Amino acid sequence: MALPHTSRAYEKIAPLAARIIFGGMFLMGAAFKIPGTQGFMMESGMTAAAGLPYAQIFVALAFLLEVGAGLALGAQADAGWFEL
Repeated sequence: MALPHTSRAYEKIAPLAARIIFGGMFLMGAAFKIPGTQGFMMESGMTAAAGLPYAQIFVALAFLLEVGAGLALGAQADAGWFEL
């Protein structure tokens, strides 16, 4: 079925596709920071080598932030409360 030239179906589909793609990127980044894995220890080591104290705590917080952001984007959460 061909869409007529006046159709704006992409205006509904494009934001959904973008949210899924960007949410997936956050979740992939979080996959390297799952606490208790070798990736977590490597991330903590690199963070500590950069001079940040309490590296494991900050990497765990980054993991939670990335999971939360990825799920929020995937669930199409409204970020209106976060705007200044």
